[in-house]
Amino acid sequence: MHLVTFLASGAKLVALLRSACPWPENTRIREGRNTTASGSVRYQSAMEFKKTFVRSAMAAIYVIASVCTLNLCAQAQTNSVETLRPTRFLLEPSGQDGPVSLNLPRETWTDPDSNDLPGDPQTQKAHSTVSKLVSAAGTRKRLAPRREDYTVLNFGNKHWNVIVGGLDQGAGVAFGGELTTADSIKGVEFRLAVITSTLLYFRTEIAANVPRVFNEKSHAEVWFDYVRRRFDPFYGVGNRTNKDDKTPFALEFRNLGGTFSYDLTRRINTGVYVSRHNAANYVADVNDLPLINEKFSGDPNTVPVSNYTPGLLQNTDILAYGVFAELDYRNDASGLTRGAFLYARLNSADSLNSGPRQDFGWLESQLDGRVYIPLGSHKTSLALRAFSDSKNPKGGSLIPFFLESRLGGRSVVRGFGNWRFVANNLLYFSGELRRTVHTLSETRGIDVVAIGDVGRAWGDTRSSTDPVILRNNQFSEAPWRAGYGGGVQFRYNQDAAFRLDLVHSPERSIIIYFSFSRGF
Repeated sequence: MHLVTFLASGAKLVALLRSACPWPENTRIREGRNTTASGSVRYQSAMEFKKTFVRSAMAAIYVIASVCTLNLCAQAQTNSVETLRPTRFLLEPSGQDGPVSLNLPRETWTDPDSNDLPGDPQTQKAHSTVSKLVSAAGTRKRLAPRREDYTVLNFGNKHWNVIVGGLDQGAGVAFGGELTTADSIKGVEFRLAVITSTLLYFRTEIAANVPRVFNEKSHAEVWFDYVRRRFDPFYGVGNRTNKDDKTPFALEFRNLGGTFSYDLTRRINTGVYVSRHNAANYVADVNDLPLINEKFSGDPNTVPVSNYTPGLLQNTDILAYGVFAELDYRNDASGLTRGAFLYARLNSADSLNSGPRQDFGWLESQLDGRVYIPLGSHKTSLALRAFSDSKNPKGGSLIPFFLESRLGGRSVVRGFGNWRFVANNLLYFSGELRRTVHTLSETRGIDVVAIGDVGRAWGDTRSSTDPVILRNNQFSEAPWRAGYGGGVQFRYNQDAAFRLDLVHSPERSIIIYFSFSRGF
């Protein structure tokens, strides 16, 4: 009965999302002003825009109603202690030997830190009450086609979770909800997630997870997700673009993918993946910023050729496949993070569309290494990170501008605007000196952080003769970009944290970043 309710709710939600988010055909823009397939620009009426917004809002409201319905249905169901949630694809709290079951009855939840809390018994009781909610937190992870994770909070009902995060930088504070079959269906879990943000970006995803394929070490996942980003900045392709050339664009994409992974050990995971990525980018009309098609062009014959932007105002359809591996030896069980982490991915991508402006294809390699070195005690730590992303175009093919390596923002070289520099390749180093200034328990405390980031972007194959592009293509000619600053964070437990950073760079005096994580 509960499964029927879940599927009916999901079918209704998908129908609403389909009406709110139609597949892009001839229309090239959806954000206030749009461009038709012929290239002419026209304005979208206020009524049309309001209808689209209302449809999206109704979809979110229906999700909340569905969650409440499932909550009422599940109250009569006895929660099972055993969970079929796999280690790699679902909730994976750090520092644990396996996944934490979120299906335990609320009265069995305990706060491992409750005995260490300061204050009188009444204060300890208040801390413990809050912890019974927040301690049921985990990290939803996906290792390919790109590595991503976000926090999932459970409040006692195994069929629904609260999501914090889930959207790339620039979207504001992201949050949402998730419906799940949990362990109601033997051997597989179905999930439906809806995420929005304070800037009204939107994501929805339907996924199926098989935690045990051949044995407990092998896992599989398939998913379909839809993302709408209302406006992202673009300054042009290259590592010397002018910040005054900032233009906004809107992005909409759908991704159908699947992964198969195998746990070589408890901390080493490897696998293969395949995905189909269909995307469309649009002109976005934001405040007094110039329109993107007034400064840049998707025509390779544009003059100067440095304004040529591959994939601009086009629909792209990309098939990608590859392999990945992750070694995670981090330990968050006590105090600041210690240990090491390494992620590697090899990828091949090709366009499924034909035409003179659809010749996209590249080989990609990505490495992400991190070490966390205690300095004298568990209260002081030096965190170091090295990240590289290299995309090598196949033959004379190119890469859509919104899929290039990008430098700038909270994820890669803080202190610069989001996606400030765009190129084929990226090299990035980050260091943080972390110090606990107030300890509340073994895992809970207040830390101060000193931040230093530096990176460079290079690689440009749009022309073999233009001197600007030839300079962009050289690693030795790419300038280093650096930012530095400081921050403070409150670690609630191994997974939940609140962090505020202030970072300076030569381009921006101070940029403030707020996040719900410990950082890298």
